[in-house]
Amino acid sequence: MIEGARGGRRRSLLLRGTEAAGGVLLGGALLLSTIAGAAAQATPETGAMASPAAGPCNLPTPPILPGAAGSPVAMEATAEQSAATPMAEAGATATAAETPEPLATPAEASTAQDAIAAATNLANCFNAGNLDAVIALVTPNLLQEQFGASDPTAVKAAVDAAKAGGPAPKIAIVSTGDASIYEGGNVSLDLVYMLGDHQYVNARWFMIPADRYLILDHEERLSPHPEGDTTVISYSIADDSTSVAFDQSTQIPQAPVTMLHGINNGAKQHIFQVVELPEGGATPAAGETPKGEFIGRISLAPGEQQDMALVGLQPGTYLLYDTGVAGSMAILTITPPES
Repeated sequence: MIEGARGGRRRSLLLRGTEAAGGVLLGGALLLSTIAGAAAQATPETGAMASPAAGPCNLPTPPILPGAAGSPVAMEATAEQSAATPMAEAGATATAAETPEPLATPAEASTAQDAIAAATNLANCFNAGNLDAVIALVTPNLLQEQFGASDPTAVKAAVDAAKAGGPAPKIAIVSTGDASIYEGGNVSLDLVYMLGDHQYVNARWFMIPADRYLILDHEERLSPHPEGDTTVISYSIADDSTSVAFDQSTQIPQAPVTMLHGINNGAKQHIFQVVELPEGGATPAAGETPKGEFIGRISLAPGEQQDMALVGLQPGTYLLYDTGVAGSMAILTITPPES
């Protein structure tokens, strides 16, 4: 054992990689009390999580899909704005190390509140199952990096597949932190949120101003540090067609936090999802959509590596699979905790 962040023990089953940027969409119920201009971001204890957002879902007037002719994004997402947001172009292949850091200054309180309101509204719309509203409140770039497609029909199909035969995961924002503004008017907001019951995400959301409101363009993943003893295990793909595989072990003891460290050695974006298989359930055949309880989801750009933090996993059988490669999957068994 070695000592981990926040005093918890950390059992490492790999040599840790460097912290990377990248993303997965989705956010939830904001705790507004943590914002005071550039307030420090808090990390909650495992189990002390916020409830999913359930407020009103508000669309811009008129509601025009991003990227469409005459839409706010098409008219106002200028070259300066794109340059101020990392990986602003859909399908960008630059790694985190190659992406220049945008120049940021602390946002004024009113701008921070605008970012909070935009994040809250987006979470409300997602949790209400209003995908048309969600698509209208993000850019094609965000859809591409999170779902591998920017066409609304393809996005809806990807969201449906991500449910894995169950209900869609809800989003609960646990805390918010620094808000910054960039050349061109882009805004970023740091936040910690839960995706579903188990995935803990520490992220920075980059938003583009469009017709007096903010739309989400990119999510940068920050290093997650949920409270509790942590078991870390790595997985990777060797290339764009080879099946995903765990690098050390396929069986680990239960811990408060399970950290899956993913490495994409391919030349394309890959999206990985984890589901818990039903007790006694068979591993899906190649080409068959995995079914089970949603546990977590992450998008990795070419050459990228980052952590998926999962909290409160119970002993059972879990399936990690590549959503874009048929038959690319790996089984992880969690056993009762060691005495």
